[in-house]
Amino acid sequence: MGLAAVAMTACEDAPGIAQPEVLPEPPAFTDGDVTISVAPDLAGSSVNLQSILESGNSFNVATVDDVINLPAGAVVDFALQLANNAAFTDRQEVSAPTVDNIYSQASVVQLSNAVKRLYGNITTPATVYYRVPGYVTLNNGIYRIGGSDKFYATGSIEITPIANPVVAVALGENLSTGSINLQDLTENEVENIDLATLTSTTGMQDGYTLSFKYLLSPNQDMSGAQEVPVTYDTESGLLTVTTEAWSSAQTIMFGATGDEREVYWGLQAFYTYDGDTYNVKTDEGYVAEGKINVTPLDVPRHICTPNDSQGWNSATSQWLLAVDQDDKDCKIFTGYAYFGGTWGGKFTDDFTGSEVWYGLDGAVDINPETGVITGAISTSGGNILEGSTAALYWFDVNLETLTFTMTPITSYGIIGNATVGGWDVETTMTPSADFLTWTLETTLTDGEFKFRANNGWDINLGGNLSELTQNGNNIQAPVTGDVTITLELGAIPYKATVVAR
Repeated sequence: MGLAAVAMTACEDAPGIAQPEVLPEPPAFTDGDVTISVAPDLAGSSVNLQSILESGNSFNVATVDDVINLPAGAVVDFALQLANNAAFTDRQEVSAPTVDNIYSQASVVQLSNAVKRLYGNITTPATVYYRVPGYVTLNNGIYRIGGSDKFYATGSIEITPIANPVVAVALGENLSTGSINLQDLTENEVENIDLATLTSTTGMQDGYTLSFKYLLSPNQDMSGAQEVPVTYDTESGLLTVTTEAWSSAQTIMFGATGDEREVYWGLQAFYTYDGDTYNVKTDEGYVAEGKINVTPLDVPRHICTPNDSQGWNSATSQWLLAVDQDDKDCKIFTGYAYFGGTWGGKFTDDFTGSEVWYGLDGAVDINPETGVITGAISTSGGNILEGSTAALYWFDVNLETLTFTMTPITSYGIIGNATVGGWDVETTMTPSADFLTWTLETTLTDGEFKFRANNGWDINLGGNLSELTQNGNNIQAPVTGDVTITLELGAIPYKATVVAR
């Protein structure tokens, strides 16, 4: 018959699959020139793909009984279209090439994946409608035999997919002890938390890849869960998360407090095949789960500044710190934020875990000489500076009097006896596009300096370069000669670097 095996990946009407160009039927060759018999695997009332897989066999679709008038160099192959309804909407197609010039066979793994695409992550029997189109490959062209309405077999069958892989892990020390202190780990320069080690897998078929997801929740039923990104070392099998990522999830759940909390956790395992990902537990369950007492990172009391310029995300906005961190009742917050845009912004208090939003109550007052903006806020207020151009501000927010002040930052510089201008003339720095990073190439001598905004002393930074504070002490020049100075105002703590050029 001159048949050969060619792996068909799709037909012209299979949605969501890379589609080959299907051409009209080749001359002097019709659908009547091909005769097949449906194989027992497909002709029966049910089939268990796990059993076929364990036997080492493929899924037999059909036997090619006869082919006549086949052009020289042409190859005949078949495919298996599957659907969960007789109308074949949302159908899938699995290639079923000819083998040994006689048998049309489909991959058991590909067939199982197609069933899951139709029914979800099941391992129980499902009724599948099928039909078998034929193709001819000739001179690098693919021809649908008999056109789009021709099928060599149709029917329905109950198919049981392949069982999901079984994954076993051994918990790491951090989880098995029942408690974890993120602050202690950070102070000891431990960046990664060992969750577990993969100890065994069974049922991982060729083409499967494994991945994991770690979830934290304040509730035993895992409602309100937060995902913490997992790093999976395929060589060692070690699963880790960073202390920073864990702390971020903890902050979302409970607020940015330093209190120890009881946290429920679950580790999920997934396998991916042919672009589709499935939980190894069909009920979306966990390969390991439990609860743990967690002491989070020490976080200063703060409020957030979500606004249009940064996507209204409290977690990624700049913080305003309570001016007295030792007083838990302190209601005054100050700091820098790049703020504004078409829809303006608001303030949020996320420290208690129940995020409270404060918006503009009434109209703002803008000083025509200084540009300083003042106003009132309330929990039912509107957006602040709606319709503005985003800019960098120094904020004073009082949650007791529900008022705020915004001072626009138009310049930043250094001044001091270590600088070229001494204590009399400020040396101006250059801002980034969002005014959160300022740089300067200059010369420093032995002496002291400070950072200050708007060529005045109302807003200035000093103290330790790695933890600058408002009205902090003079800074001793760490390097003399030609230097590059970088000031970072985008996150707490504010910091600067001085690097020799």
